[in-house]
Amino acid sequence: MVAEHVAKHGLVCPQCHERQASSSRLTADHITPLSAGGDLLGPMRVLCMTCNLRALHALRPDLARRGR
Repeated sequence: MVAEHVAKHGLVCPQCHERQASSSRLTADHITPLSAGGDLLGPMRVLCMTCNLRALHALRPDLARRGR
């Protein structure tokens, strides 16, 4: 999924539009998190690590570390 995104759109996060240093900074993100009953196989989207963590912390503030 990430490789297909990079081939089509480059190393740009579709949410924040920031160019990433490498494809390892892009992740496959479950649109409905597994912890909220999402399906392991989809639907998914590509986000950079920062946006992925931001989405997680918005949904689960108890998982956010202080100072982040």
